[in-house]
Amino acid sequence: MTYERREHGGGGRGDGAQGSRRSNQCDDVNVTPVLFAGDHIRKQIFTNEGRQIANCIQTKRANLRNAYDRLVRLRLDMIADPNDVNRLESGLGELERWATYQANRKTPPVDRFTKKFIIENCKRTKNVQELEGFYQLFQSVLAYLKRD
Repeated sequence: MTYERREHGGGGRGDGAQGSRRSNQCDDVNVTPVLFAGDHIRKQIFTNEGRQIANCIQTKRANLRNAYDRLVRLRLDMIADPNDVNRLESGLGELERWATYQANRKTPPVDRFTKKFIIENCKRTKNVQELEGFYQLFQSVLAYLKRD
């Protein structure tokens, strides 16, 4: 059985010169930007910060969408019962485990940067307001993500 090397639009998964340049540029991208200014989500989440994160993600859109769908389900559960801290913690833990599992597979469908983005945002989310911020950031990243 032979395997062919897959490339995704400009060096996918860090292969080749384009991928290594992208990797070096992404080392300085903050995957956990400040989400709020007072009670409102900062405008930069919807513009340059979401775009910067999206430009570093090398995961296929369908796989990233799977993680986003899990986050949407958790958000809806938390809207129904905002005081259910156990549900929040277990939902975020499930998303962390999903990212870790996907990134550690033999042919990982999730790159290291995506794993870092998901796990670090899960770890910093402690309440419903922060979950909403994570949801908005993730939505912004998906909006700027290049099509497969």
